[in-house]
Amino acid sequence: MADHLRPALTRRAFSAHQPLEPLLAAVLEERQREYHAQGYNETADVLAQMASSNGVARFVGELRRESRTRAGYYWPTVAADFWRDVSFRKRLQKDPRHAAALVSFRWAAHHEAAARAVYAADVLCWLAEAVTQPDERTRREIDKHKRKFEQQRRAYQLLCAEGLEGEAKPQLVEAAKHLWLASRKWNPDRGMLLRANCRKLAGLFLFGGKRIAAGLVAAALNEPIFYWHTRHAVKKIRR
Repeated sequence: MADHLRPALTRRAFSAHQPLEPLLAAVLEERQREYHAQGYNETADVLAQMASSNGVARFVGELRRESRTRAGYYWPTVAADFWRDVSFRKRLQKDPRHAAALVSFRWAAHHEAAARAVYAADVLCWLAEAVTQPDERTRREIDKHKRKFEQQRRAYQLLCAEGLEGEAKPQLVEAAKHLWLASRKWNPDRGMLLRANCRKLAGLFLFGGKRIAAGLVAAALNEPIFYWHTRHAVKKIRR
């Protein structure tokens, strides 16, 4: 993708005045404030926990790693690479539906240090949300059990009001079951997190990074992710 354009652009984007760490820290601090303002305190806490972890340190180190074959060249963002591919860019310019994407690609190519920080923060925020906020399917399941609990509780109350305590006991048992199902601790699927994180890294930074993905998931969950689990999870992507 327009390799001849990269050296000059990367030298400009990665000057000594634009290190990745302070830019990423500033974006993460802003995201934490937004989470607190929205009442997502647990998500903000997980994001802060991740920011100080070894997993994120390795992630940043990988993003800052220079190419062995091209001095001064770092991992690009996919958006910047799309902009630098002149033939691909021209094809998109012919279709007005891609106008917003082209603006985003151009910004990423001309402000790559900031873009890398924003996209890296997007990965971390997605993980923080994924381990603290149930997905849409899980929320629907929780809501279903809450409705079932209310239905069974109401049926129990009505039967008791009619003096039918014996007949009301099954409704009480069912209400208790649905209340437990609605309030039990939700645990995210580690395999899903690993696979989704690998896809995000590849989609944003052009590298799969299964070890990096495992480190980030471990930081988000605050528990170790073993190599065999990572290898098993990532194999499913290739099937």
